[in-house]
Amino acid sequence: MTETRRKRRKFLVHRGIQYRFIVWVVLLMVVFAAAASWVVYYITWSQILRTANLTGQTDKLFVHITEGFFWSIITTLVVGGGLGAVIALLASHKIAGPVYRLQKVAQDLAKGSPVEEIRIRKGDELQEMAGEFNQIINTVNKLRQQSESLRGKLKKIKEEIEKDPAATTVSKKKLEELLEER
Repeated sequence: MTETRRKRRKFLVHRGIQYRFIVWVVLLMVVFAAAASWVVYYITWSQILRTANLTGQTDKLFVHITEGFFWSIITTLVVGGGLGAVIALLASHKIAGPVYRLQKVAQDLAKGSPVEEIRIRKGDELQEMAGEFNQIINTVNKLRQQSESLRGKLKKIKEEIEKDPAATTVSKKKLEELLEER
């Protein structure tokens, strides 16, 4: 069976999940980047102040180095945060896409609409859950077919009774046989 490759049509499939995931990833990146920057800054200045024989230009040098360091940290955080948001969006899609499809199938099943098996892209999460859902879908489809078959048989019996009221004994036996079937 060849599987057709399904392309992403929307990047924000399940906005709530994806926005929360992106915020947490970017927040985590910013906290670690800020902590690492502070450690580098502290170690650098403690070494400079401990070993250097500074003259009257210490204040100007300190301000110049601090400003350069500050803007390089801000630039790194902005670029890294943006890149982290994009990566988090792509990563969240591997979860949000399957959740979205599972949710739609569950809604269709609840409405009683016919449902096809769920196909999830290779590499997406929740493959096992989709397999379980597919078993449920197959069971529901079999039950639906059995129900339609039973409905057809009952309709024939009803028509027989309407045609010949004296045939109720035969129809009663057919009904009993249907009830004994599984």
